[in-house]
Amino acid sequence: SSDCEARRFFCCEIIKSITNNTDNTNNNMTSSSSRQHELLYFNGAGRAETIRISLHAAGINFTDTRFTGKDWPAIKPTTPLGGVPVLKVDGDSHCQSVSLARYAGKLGGFYPTDPLQALIVDEAIETLNELMAVA
Repeated sequence: SSDCEARRFFCCEIIKSITNNTDNTNNNMTSSSSRQHELLYFNGAGRAETIRISLHAAGINFTDTRFTGKDWPAIKPTTPLGGVPVLKVDGDSHCQSVSLARYAGKLGGFYPTDPLQALIVDEAIETLNELMAVA
């Protein structure tokens, strides 16, 4: 919906503005942009939305695979820990929503090497998670 797209754009801008003043010297986007990314989650925002926003902000092309609750029983046994979101990178499945959002931030060069600046980015990720939980 247009409301979801507007929220995603707004959150991308927040990520870019917060991380604009960080030391992001470990930008691995060049080597990672050739990888195939597929995000699996229910047909809704939920815990995957921060990951979607982070991937969009990073400029990473990915397949956004959404499914319904009735499809979940067949999908669940194929996930690493029996839950979603799952991000497949070149076919290998990875889980844990904050770890996946952090990975997306690293792809976009938003994740700094300095521990204090990394803390600031982590705060932004967790803030987005909290905002998405009440949205």
